Amino acid sequence: MRALPRSAVIVLAVVLVGLIALTLYSSFSTPPSNGPWHQTYSYPLQTGGVAGVVGQSCVESAGYVYCIGGQDANSVPTSAVYYAPASTVGVGNWTLSANPYPLPVVFVSCSSASGYIYCVGGTHDSNGDDTADSYFATLSLSGVGT
Repeated sequence: MRALPRSAVIVLAVVLVGLIALTLYSSFSTPPSNGPWHQTYSYPLQTGGVAGVVGQSCVESAGYVYCIGGQDANSVPTSAVYYAPASTVGVGNWTLSANPYPLPVVFVSCSSASGYIYCVGGTHDSNGDDTADSYFATLSLSGVGT
C-alpha cells in the first residue's frame, strides 16, 4: 500500500479538524439566539508568545473537548493533551491531562467513539517527518487514559 503524500495528509487533517469544530458548534442543544461565535476560555498552547492553537486535533465526547498535540511556541510538535468541559455557554477551563500522547505530534487526525479516542498519523518532529503510528485511549472527565 502506497503512503499518501505529506501535503495530502495535511489537507485531510485540516479538513477533519474543521469538520469536528463545525460539528461541535452545531451539536450544542441550544445555540445562541443571535447566531454569531462567542469567545470563551483560550486554549493554553502558546505560539510565538501569543495564545493560540496550531495543528492539534480535537474531539468531543460526553460533554468534553479533548485536544491532542499541536505546536509549541517554537513550532516544535508537542505531546500535550488538554481537555475542557463544553456546553451551550462555551468551553470551560482547559486542563493538561496527566497522560500525554505517546510522541510529539502535529496535524494528527483523531476521532472519538464509545468513550475512546483514536489518533492516526501526523508529523512528529520539527523536520517535518511524518508518522503512520496509530494510538487509542479511554476518555473520561478526568482526562485521557484515566
